[in-house]
Amino acid sequence: MLLKWIGVFWTMEIGFSLGSNLGDKLSFLKIARNKLLEKKDGVLLEQSSVYLTKPVNVPEMYLKHIFLNAVIIIETDISAEYWLNHLSNIEREMGRIRGEQINQPRFIDIDIVYYSNQIIDTPNLKIPHPRCFERGFVLAPLAEVRPNLILPGQAKKVYKLWESLQDKEGLKKTLDSW
Repeated sequence: MLLKWIGVFWTMEIGFSLGSNLGDKLSFLKIARNKLLEKKDGVLLEQSSVYLTKPVNVPEMYLKHIFLNAVIIIETDISAEYWLNHLSNIEREMGRIRGEQINQPRFIDIDIVYYSNQIIDTPNLKIPHPRCFERGFVLAPLAEVRPNLILPGQAKKVYKLWESLQDKEGLKKTLDSW
């Protein structure tokens, strides 16, 4: 359920994609998940398995930096803009440096994949994430935890988007619980 009335306000469901391709990757995924939840702004509903994935759209020198990726689903009554600010702070605290080169290796990468059934298109925030429909490292874990979800602007359920994805090479489920 994407929207739920809990007596005095509506809660929303927000999906985050987590990725790490430097250092102790699994620990960084756990830390990021826990930091997203530490202020009690949301409740963890589900988390996917962890997937091992090849980097996408990176210079050749970064191809050796294999990712661990997962998706977590949180119930919240806090705005998507708040979450963007919160996740940016977490990334910075965890050593993420946004450099001139796009898709460079990083300890943590956190993206908002969806926020309930909303479409948000501002200079700083695009929801659903504009490239989530073409990325196996997002669709595979999302299809695991929300197979029947239809993302805003899409006609197909997430599991159908995953099934129809052409490039699934270099993606492997590695850990069921973390």
